[in-house]
Amino acid sequence: MNYLFGYGSLINNRSRAKTGVTGTAFPVRIAGYARAWNMPSGPGTYLGVRSAKTGGCNGLLCAVSDQELLRFDVRERGYRRESVSRSALEMLVPETLDSFPIWTYVIDTPRKPTIMAPILQSYVDVVLDGCLVLGEDFAREFLRTTSGWEHPWQNDRSEPRYLRADANLPSLDRIDELLAEAGLLRHRQ
Repeated sequence: MNYLFGYGSLINNRSRAKTGVTGTAFPVRIAGYARAWNMPSGPGTYLGVRSAKTGGCNGLLCAVSDQELLRFDVRERGYRRESVSRSALEMLVPETLDSFPIWTYVIDTPRKPTIMAPILQSYVDVVLDGCLVLGEDFAREFLRTTSGWEHPWQNDRSEPRYLRADANLPSLDRIDELLAEAGLLRHRQ
């Protein structure tokens, strides 16, 4: 068994389930990694983390078998799976972890979003919907600890371009309220 730290669409239970089976999941904060919009791929740009001397980001830690981890490796092609030190983790709920290895996916060569590969609203919706399951403060922290919001951003809700978009999200109005509260709606086109 392993633990997988998800910091983007893997925060969302339904999105994870489209790739593989995961076990119990816990909200966590991880030090030494910076999250940003920096992985252009296909129709859009996605979130990535890389090592950083300061700062950190929140996400979800979930148990995953060796076999299922290989499925996530395929999903996260373009990223490199990296071992995470237990000392970098801060549990956000009272929970004791087993001694499984901890992994996350990092990006070695970050690239900025472009007009041809913008931030996709359908991807933002999936991530924030997952964050909201963990609470509004968790979602606000996600917005605050993610950089790159100023780059091209496409509102593709009516015709989602994100492969794992979910047209039945109940939280779209709340997502827009949180984005507006953070001053981010002005960037979306």
